[in-house]
Amino acid sequence: MYHQKKRLGLALLALLLAPAMLDSGLPVLAGENQPAKQAAKKANKDPVGVKGTSESNSPEEQMKADHERIRQHADQNFKKRVKEQLKAKGLPVPKSEKALAESPVTLMVEFDQPLAALRVEGAAKQAATNATSSTGSQHSRSRRATEEKKVEEVRAASRQVVAEQRPARQAVEKIAKKKAQHEFGYLTNTMSIVAKVKDLQAVQAVADVKRVTAANIYQPQDLAADQIVQASTVWHQHRLKGDQTVIAIVDTGIDTNHEIMRLGKNAKKKISQKEAKEAISHLGHGCYSSAKIPYSYNYADGTSNTVFDLNKNSMHGMHVAGLAAGYSALPNFAGFNQKAYAIGTAPNAQLLNMKVFSNNGGGASSDDVIAAVEDAVLLKADVINLSLGSTSGDVDPDSPEQRAVNLAAQKGTIPVVAAGNSGLSTSNTGLNVVNTRKTNDTGTIDSPGVLPSVLTVASSDNLAYDIPADGPVKLSHLSSFSSYGPTPDLQLKPDITAPGGRLLSSLNGNRYDYKSGTSMATPVMAVSAALFAQSLGGRVPAEKISQHMKTALMNTARPLVDEKTLAIVSPRVQGAGLAQVEDALDSRTSLTTSRGVASLSLGAFGESKQSLQVFLENQTDQEQNFRYQADHRVWTDGSVPGKPATDKRISGADLSILGSDTVDQAPNGEKTVIKVPAQQRVAVNFGLTLPERAKNGFVEGYLQFKAVDSAGRLLKKGGQQLSMPYLGYYGDWQNQQIFDRPAWDPASYFGQSTLVDSNKVPLGLNKAGTIIPENIAISPNQGAVNKQAQPLVNLWRNAHHVVGEIYQHDPTDSRWANQQPLRTVSIDEDILKSYYQRGKDQFTSYDAGGKGWRGDIWNVKAGHNESAFDGRYYYQLSAEAASGRLNDGIGGQAVRQRLILPIKVDGHGPQIANPQFQMKNQSAKAEKGIILAADLTDELSGIDAFGRVGFVVNGILTIVDQPLQEDHQVYQRLSLPLSTDQIQSFHADQSNQVRILAFDNAGNLTGQSFTLPGSGTTASANNSSSESNSLAKGTTAGQPEVGEVGPSPVGKALTWTGKKEPAAEGLLDGVKKPIITFDHDVNFEFNMVTAQTRYYDQQTQKLTIRGHLRKTVDQLLIGEKHGNRLAVAVDPKTLAFSTVVEAKANAKTAVPIQINAGGRTLVDGGLQFYVDTSLPELNLFNESTLARLDDGTYQVKTNQETYQLSGQAGDNYDGYQLTINGDMVATKPFSLIINQNTTGGLTKFSVPLHLTKGDNRSI
Repeated sequence: MYHQKKRLGLALLALLLAPAMLDSGLPVLAGENQPAKQAAKKANKDPVGVKGTSESNSPEEQMKADHERIRQHADQNFKKRVKEQLKAKGLPVPKSEKALAESPVTLMVEFDQPLAALRVEGAAKQAATNATSSTGSQHSRSRRATEEKKVEEVRAASRQVVAEQRPARQAVEKIAKKKAQHEFGYLTNTMSIVAKVKDLQAVQAVADVKRVTAANIYQPQDLAADQIVQASTVWHQHRLKGDQTVIAIVDTGIDTNHEIMRLGKNAKKKISQKEAKEAISHLGHGCYSSAKIPYSYNYADGTSNTVFDLNKNSMHGMHVAGLAAGYSALPNFAGFNQKAYAIGTAPNAQLLNMKVFSNNGGGASSDDVIAAVEDAVLLKADVINLSLGSTSGDVDPDSPEQRAVNLAAQKGTIPVVAAGNSGLSTSNTGLNVVNTRKTNDTGTIDSPGVLPSVLTVASSDNLAYDIPADGPVKLSHLSSFSSYGPTPDLQLKPDITAPGGRLLSSLNGNRYDYKSGTSMATPVMAVSAALFAQSLGGRVPAEKISQHMKTALMNTARPLVDEKTLAIVSPRVQGAGLAQVEDALDSRTSLTTSRGVASLSLGAFGESKQSLQVFLENQTDQEQNFRYQADHRVWTDGSVPGKPATDKRISGADLSILGSDTVDQAPNGEKTVIKVPAQQRVAVNFGLTLPERAKNGFVEGYLQFKAVDSAGRLLKKGGQQLSMPYLGYYGDWQNQQIFDRPAWDPASYFGQSTLVDSNKVPLGLNKAGTIIPENIAISPNQGAVNKQAQPLVNLWRNAHHVVGEIYQHDPTDSRWANQQPLRTVSIDEDILKSYYQRGKDQFTSYDAGGKGWRGDIWNVKAGHNESAFDGRYYYQLSAEAASGRLNDGIGGQAVRQRLILPIKVDGHGPQIANPQFQMKNQSAKAEKGIILAADLTDELSGIDAFGRVGFVVNGILTIVDQPLQEDHQVYQRLSLPLSTDQIQSFHADQSNQVRILAFDNAGNLTGQSFTLPGSGTTASANNSSSESNSLAKGTTAGQPEVGEVGPSPVGKALTWTGKKEPAAEGLLDGVKKPIITFDHDVNFEFNMVTAQTRYYDQQTQKLTIRGHLRKTVDQLLIGEKHGNRLAVAVDPKTLAFSTVVEAKANAKTAVPIQINAGGRTLVDGGLQFYVDTSLPELNLFNESTLARLDDGTYQVKTNQETYQLSGQAGDNYDGYQLTINGDMVATKPFSLIINQNTTGGLTKFSVPLHLTKGDNRSI
């Protein structure tokens, strides 16, 4: 303990980063690497040793180009090896990534220069030192005056930082061929710019660029039905066709003029035209389309005009709408007629057309989905159809979209949600084929489908089923794509099954086609819910309608069994079974758990004997009698790798009825009659017994009851059949494996988990594409190739609180159990498991959002980051399973699991010594063989595993292979054969100027110069340096190894010259050039607006949109008022335009844009502006113990070695990062939703600051 007091100066920053509109993972498995492919083509044309000249590139630059060529090839070899492993395991081999490489993405480019906040803090510190006024007088000033002064200082410092960004910014703009969107200088020295995915590598390589980062988007769930779910029976026997019901279709939009988008002649409307227009006036947006569709609005593009999907390959919303409520007056005759068959399940229902997918393309953002759900409730929709989702979701009480959906259910609007189309997370194609049993947590249910309040729908194939009056329904299998449950916290999902495989429905323009997916099953159930709501006639209170409907539908669903084996189809994929709407309407007795729900989730348990309890509730005025359909069989996952998932019976397991409130004992379970008095609820108890061999597996099945008379005889007519699925896990669910093993570990399954550079190329690769752990290294040097290490790993399970830390010693070594991390690189609260994306032909992976370590640590004395000492370090990822936040029933605690990856910091290049020429023969000079020999040493990261060395002799460069003998080699005696050109320039009787260049595995390039005599074996002079500005001609020599891309002329950087694809369909004309461009780099993808944005006026809250057209058009429409598009004048000479639109502060504004020419619409989309003019909020809990200076910094004196700093931070947008001393403390992912008490509020933190004697500075 130090007796001298320590002084701590604090300047705390809540770092607010702009979101990027790209999924966090770029391809884990690439297809063709285009630069390497171009090099290979060139290699096939040029023989070995072809001369190449460069009049502008130095030897170092040419050496780096060669190194990059080999590095790209090694990356391809690595991916090839991974593909071979995956193929051997039955996993998929990805396709080309060309389309993804050409995709636009908003990049956040962070620079190395100090932030404005640091400069303001530093200047204020100096001013405080020079000031003579007392602390008391300083604190007596008004806080407002202090803040105003600080704001002016911040603005000035921010402008200075932005000005210093200019050289690097211009270099990035040149690469992206666009101007920067925004430049930030206060809390982060960052700019945002729209570039293409393929530009990431070039942007990261720009001098002074510290890091480049590229936020979760919802996607549509595409992949006889009325008869299967009994809808047609309901029409005729109950005369229910959806009259006076409203279904909200939250999707890609509806063609409101389609011939089946109309009501029948005698249909009864719930929303009249007058009521609709009054509601639209109250909402301030939307339009009345027709009696069938009384409300339409395009939330994504901000327009009431274009409310349908322009993507001819999708028209997803139109297909869903037709399935839900399409109306056809044509008779259903023997000759096939699409119009006759394309009739919706509730043809007389009205629809709300809520378009949340932009016509610019891409996914639906959270804020648009929330707005649509809220409006649906205000418009008194009975049902909300959500055929969308985000794969492998968690139940998150802080999720604003999940809160909105829950609130809708509470208000009496029934949310019906697609389960998803991702099969099993371990499937080789995202279907139901099992590829490994390494984890049991294979569920992929979409969010918000994971919510207990919604009806989550699985898909069966649209086939002719034989549905018997009694017993289960037999089928071959469900739709192979339908997502499996359970949720990460072991709640049973999905809830129910409906036909979704190959359903015929409507497309735009009076067309029809087939589609498959849980998206198609969802409207079948949504309208079933609407028919149910219609039948209630107000008998059930609004807040209970959703659960009442869900219970009736699940109780009366028919469980599916395999037609060959008669094994049950797992409740984890079918829920309660195939929906039977008529039976649900007739149901007057319910079967629920103590929580009032229709499925029994047992959670995880450790004892072999369990007690189960359910309740039968009679809602009639007469006594009802039921008999338990005794099936003592208990089921579990019986899947075999390589085959579709199936269930098998647990031999030796038993499930028996123990009794009920009205039956004391049940020795003969099947004959036991359970009496349920009128308007009463009766508990029924069961005993579950399991053998030890069932441990660490699912326990599942169905509890089934049938109505009987008082003597126990089955009723011949009108007898109810009630069923309830149950699910539990016998064993430890929480602590199953989260991380896949490192790529070099034989136990690794995916073979990909490792550390990669900022371009996601694995570190430590050799030429064959194998990762050598000893070679994984980075360098803090600006010119080094490997400047950052970040994880790229596969997860078996959804993970909570994933932390990336750097340690000096091996964290698994008990001797260092108490060591503190040197750096906390990343914190992510909730990360999804790896699952197969069929659209991209790859498994997803976790990359810490692009955050990595650059080999720096915090210097508490200097108050800034500095390079860590050279040496070995450890990159640790730790997490707990997402289910660990909940009680698993065992009573154990969730264990934080970790994955440790080695990393070296090497700031020094390899050493070159003892160069000498060696003559191979004494014939004529032109025929002489001359060798340049030297010693090459690198004792830390090792000599570059690619084995390439460059050397310049009298101005002529040659790069040759110098194969290594070991995977990790620290010494090599070089033997470099001179090329023909070099021999010609060789001076036998004079001195020769020689320069040798070599890499180490950290990417450091050493260039050392020597003066060597032409005869003899020792250097007469040695003039070494690490840099050279000399120019050289050169060749690349040496035969390529097997699989190598071959030689290419040195001095020529490899560039991708492939055909450019358009950024967004519909925005370009026939010659593939944008017909409209905007100033200030405003774009159709994403626009973040801050107080510093040049085209936004904070006072008037208006945006100025300027730009140019490429050619003359008939009409340019930007913005909309009272449902009418606004025409914008265009200068006939310059084709320039300018208009002003309103944009409220701290809100999203969607501005519709339409361009018409030659009688057709060329562009019909929208600009998305997210306006955030407020600084993050940061409060310190221990502020009273700190001395606050005028500049906003804090000062504290203490004699303790550790100071605990605590407080809370947040932002009006819910995405932010809080760092202290460069360490990540707290982070919230971006969902682009303004925080209005809907996103979890402020995040609390408490951080120990470890102090040393004297002044300590923290930021």
